[in-house]
Amino acid sequence: TTELPEHMNVAYHAEDNVILLRQGMDAPTIFRGLAQELARAHMDRDGITCDSPDFTAYSVSYMLCRRNGVPVEGFSFERLPESYAGMDTRALRAEVGIMRDVAGSITADMNRLFAAQEKAQKNRDDEAR
Repeated sequence: TTELPEHMNVAYHAEDNVILLRQGMDAPTIFRGLAQELARAHMDRDGITCDSPDFTAYSVSYMLCRRNGVPVEGFSFERLPESYAGMDTRALRAEVGIMRDVAGSITADMNRLFAAQEKAQKNRDDEAR
């Protein structure tokens, strides 16, 4: 799409419940961007609130890239949200738990989609015989 600002490759628009994607990107860039915006969509859909939604979505994208073999060299965690500095251990664990849960939810959705596609392909193959 051409509706994205120049500095953005992928963007979630909550009001329309869509993720916009710039054309012409390579697969790893698409995966990283979609993972981050899917995290935003999942948090929005499930009413999940956290201290730093941008950082949470970024972290979920990192987790999903690692799980799926997508290069993670471009990620940097040198600067954490300032609010994290004042959090106790329990609050930090809760924030990380949100990241883990959102990543798990997206992974479960992906697995269901792949299983449905495999089943449909098997049915087509069986019918072709």
